[in-house]
Amino acid sequence: MSVVPSLNDPKMEEAGSHHFQGTCRFCHGAPGIARVEFAQGLYPSPPDLGSADLFQDMNDAEIFWIIKNGLKMTGMPYFGGIHSDQEILDIVAFIHRMSTLQPEQYKAMVKEATQQP
Repeated sequence: MSVVPSLNDPKMEEAGSHHFQGTCRFCHGAPGIARVEFAQGLYPSPPDLGSADLFQDMNDAEIFWIIKNGLKMTGMPYFGGIHSDQEILDIVAFIHRMSTLQPEQYKAMVKEATQQP
């Protein structure tokens, strides 16, 4: 996807938090949640997706592509076979929001997203 639609949508962020919690947080951590033990030994180390600097290095289309296709010779698998393009866009929307979340806000977002039908 070379052009990413607007991601400024609280519903996308909420849906993305649910998908992030289920797949991404293990290696990347989350507000108030450390990476799991196996992820601490990955090389290269998975980036902190809650860093405000992340979007200085990559744009939305690049992050979407990495999530969808993975990165060879790293621990980053492809999620295009697991998540739809819309779900991946939701994850990117959530990653934008992550740098502003406190741990308790993150936990509340995930709880809310898991209770949705």
